[in-house]
Amino acid sequence: MDNNIKNSKDKLLIWIDLEFVFYGISELIQKHYECDIYAVLDINNKAKKFFDKQKTVKFQKVWNYLDNVTVDYEKFDLEYMKKFEKKYDIDLWNLAYAERTFYKYNQYYNFSSEQILGLLYQECIFFEKVLDEVKPDFMLIKTTDWHQTHLFYELCKARGITVLMLVPTRFGNRLVISENINKLDDFEKHNSSNAKKTSSDLKKFLQKHDGFEAAKGYISIQNQKKDNKMLDALKFILLAQDNDYQKRYSSYKWNKLKILYNEGGNILRKKIRENFINNNFIKNVDYSKPFVYFPLHIEPERSLSIDAPFFTNQIEVITNIVKSLPIGYRLFVKEHPAMKLLAWRETSFYKELMKLPNVFLLHPFIDPQQILENCSLVITITGTAGFEAAFYNKPSIIMADLIYSSIPSTHRLKSFEELPLAIKNSLEKKVNVSDLNEYVQRIENESFEINLDSVRQDFSNTVFYGGYLVDFDIPVSKLETFLEKHKSEFELIALEYIKKIKKYNQKNE
Repeated sequence: MDNNIKNSKDKLLIWIDLEFVFYGISELIQKHYECDIYAVLDINNKAKKFFDKQKTVKFQKVWNYLDNVTVDYEKFDLEYMKKFEKKYDIDLWNLAYAERTFYKYNQYYNFSSEQILGLLYQECIFFEKVLDEVKPDFMLIKTTDWHQTHLFYELCKARGITVLMLVPTRFGNRLVISENINKLDDFEKHNSSNAKKTSSDLKKFLQKHDGFEAAKGYISIQNQKKDNKMLDALKFILLAQDNDYQKRYSSYKWNKLKILYNEGGNILRKKIRENFINNNFIKNVDYSKPFVYFPLHIEPERSLSIDAPFFTNQIEVITNIVKSLPIGYRLFVKEHPAMKLLAWRETSFYKELMKLPNVFLLHPFIDPQQILENCSLVITITGTAGFEAAFYNKPSIIMADLIYSSIPSTHRLKSFEELPLAIKNSLEKKVNVSDLNEYVQRIENESFEINLDSVRQDFSNTVFYGGYLVDFDIPVSKLETFLEKHKSEFELIALEYIKKIKKYNQKNE
């Protein structure tokens, strides 16, 4: 008998967090595909009670992250961690700096180097133990946005486990399942000669899947909720269990007074900063002279901290861009509208940009389509604007390997030293319609449409009081109602996962 022939069920290891989306997917994968399912839970202790009782998904074994990784643990074996880094080619300090809670965005606590190393050490030990025991064929996970999920993702890849990640395509609500967040899986050849979209058709296709209007609607809904945020903070003060919250590093050293102080302060800070933006940023743009466009990223954001960890200082990036511009070009910088949900940036950040000659700050709610229509070049660290630029026949420069890097009019910048030449060369580039057609066709063929943000938001509203009170017992009846309500969405994702698993199995036969 050929030892390479697979004669057992696939072993799927699934990462389930507090959104519970992957719990819903697990149930329907098991319904439609014969496999053994294991799970790592990244949830709070009270939510774990649901898993102790649930009978719907027959997990072979479940591990809980919080049972294996604690904050108050400053013991670590540096020799083990050095060997871990070398064996798997994973840079642990890079991951630590990618974690928003360890770095400058934490309003509640400054972690020491020893605490961070202690957490990383526990995670490395725990994740190796899980993978040694399961030896999974596939690991299923959403886009990694916390350091522990990305560490687990990198470890699985290094050990030859096929990771299937649920990834946004930059086309509105279209998602794809891929082994790499920034690359489409290449199972089949796509004949671009069948794609006959004109430049106008391609632009309409993009506008149909435009995220700007959806983002404005999302921001509006969130702001309505934020209006009640003080009330939610008061609910938290009356009901939250501090001890349970502090067992997780992301809410370590939170307490009731700090939450009330920070949330109340954010309301005031938001008003002051918004007044500054309205009084100082350009609302009526003069498009008559050539300009290069740089849209600011949200901070914190995984597309900066994980995808482009050496380009996270946006003031430094902008300074280097404006230094590199040919004479006759201006640099337009636009704030991201979703920063409103985070009380905007400090006014000192904006003032620093305003000091830079030849840099002009645009109001965040200017329609980006008008900017793309009139700019000469888009430069972005990892943003969707670099992708959208091609649909407006504009070249782009990006600073990380992205899902749209294969479009020839996009230049991947490796260092600031090459920026002046990259800008000059990019300004001469034209977008080839056939290249864009080929890319769009691949996305259409390999992706599927689902409004997952809406599903997640509904879960937060239904089960977790709008997302503020996430440490309470999960009402089983509410969760069952949610799962049944969104069964069609979960089934769609589950069937897409099964399809991709079968393709990998065929490829490896």
